[in-house]
Amino acid sequence: MKYLDAVALKGKLIVSITGKPGDDEVILECLDGSQYRMFHDQDCCESVSLFSITGDCTGFPLTTARERVSKDPPSDLSKEDIIALVLNESYTWTTYTLGHKRGTCVIRWLGTSNGYYSEHVQIDQIREARK
Repeated sequence: MKYLDAVALKGKLIVSITGKPGDDEVILECLDGSQYRMFHDQDCCESVSLFSITGDCTGFPLTTARERVSKDPPSDLSKEDIIALVLNESYTWTTYTLGHKRGTCVIRWLGTSNGYYSEHVQIDQIREARK
């Protein structure tokens, strides 16, 4: 299966986002009927889940859609979250920033593993736009 880059979402008008912290997928439903899924194809000895969604990216066409992958923890983590990270051999933060003329939405994922498995988030299209 071919996965998409975040830029594939640029120009889309998102009407709803389904997902909450701890979930293993986020569904983005667009005005044209298309749907996109952010997820991780889980394997042994790893865990990738939604950490947070902040802001609102619904109601206007997206003018920006970026992905950032980092090993550096965000500066706004609680002490408990930092301690939990230290207990893992490897972790990766994947952050999607989706913006439109009225605001920005940040979708942040945390992947952890023993260091031998992928911690990356994928995007695929699960429903085509209506004709």
